[in-house]
Amino acid sequence: MSQTRDQQAYQRGVWAACKWVRLKDAIMRWDHHCVSKVRKYKFADWIGHVPIVIALIGSVTAILFGGLIVASCMLFIWAIVFILQQVDQADSHENDINYFDSNADTDALTEYRDGDQGYGLYCGSCRIDLDDD
Repeated sequence: MSQTRDQQAYQRGVWAACKWVRLKDAIMRWDHHCVSKVRKYKFADWIGHVPIVIALIGSVTAILFGGLIVASCMLFIWAIVFILQQVDQADSHENDINYFDSNADTDALTEYRDGDQGYGLYCGSCRIDLDDD
């Protein structure tokens, strides 16, 4: 690694360390403030730590659920895109005949042509001259 990249990495580390120290000091200041208020009203000291613990747990929970919401939105968007891609393919099967319907006139719709599965006898979008063994 070059000297410049080492120096940049060092500066990023110094910046992250300063941010961490400031965050930790702010949390400890709030914790000390909560404990002093609890002592003023003559409660147990551990009760003063509860608001900070709840705030930290709430923050972590919000971050996790925020990520979950973003991931859910992305999955929903991908599902919509996938459905829209499949609509065009579903339209090609619209003219297919139900082979179990004995009243259907299959001769009117059958023709030899070059389709999705190669040249052959098609009824709608299904090739019917292949043996399904």
